[in-house]
Amino acid sequence: CFSDATTVYFSGSSDSGSLTFSASLIPVKQWFHLAWVITSGTSAVVYLNGVSVASGSINAVGSNTSYITVLGTIRSGGGGIYSYLNGFSSNFRIVKGSQVYTSAFTPPTAPLTPTPNTSLLLSATNSAILDQSMMNDLETVGNAQISTSVVKYGTASMYFDGSGDGLVGTVSPLFDFGSGSFTVEFWAYCISTSGQGFFASVWGDAGESDSN
Repeated sequence: CFSDATTVYFSGSSDSGSLTFSASLIPVKQWFHLAWVITSGTSAVVYLNGVSVASGSINAVGSNTSYITVLGTIRSGGGGIYSYLNGFSSNFRIVKGSQVYTSAFTPPTAPLTPTPNTSLLLSATNSAILDQSMMNDLETVGNAQISTSVVKYGTASMYFDGSGDGLVGTVSPLFDFGSGSFTVEFWAYCISTSGQGFFASVWGDAGESDSN
């Protein structure tokens, strides 16, 4: 969550395109839903609370985006700039092979559930940070933790204090998006919008030269 323009980068072996929207659209101290949808690796749309805020064509993401290095909405990096989410996150989901949203939509009103193509699901509605798709092991970085003070669903959410907190995943073909379609979505609650860098970091390429 940052005070300047907010950019979603799509990357394979090299930067393959980006979509930018005004960071003034990001609210502070309230929950908002963010989703980005890729169609056939080349057409991208970013939705904020179910409304398209950026769309356009990108180069094919590529076949070597095969693992999550640092999970989105938690830590961001690229071009030597690193910033961290200062706030809370809930219901982070990655769906490989599906466009979950194809037009404007009403944001989910209940916890997300695994679909047949779900690669990762962090509901954060209980006492632990775990993947409810049961496909990934995650390592917490810094003092990333469960919090019951700000909750979207259930009794908890994931809390990151903006200073080195994150989650790290392992190498997995679940995140090798190739030239297919995929969807990434989550709820977030920003304590502050100060800082610089990118809004979310989802995966790095096979050579770890990108984490966009």
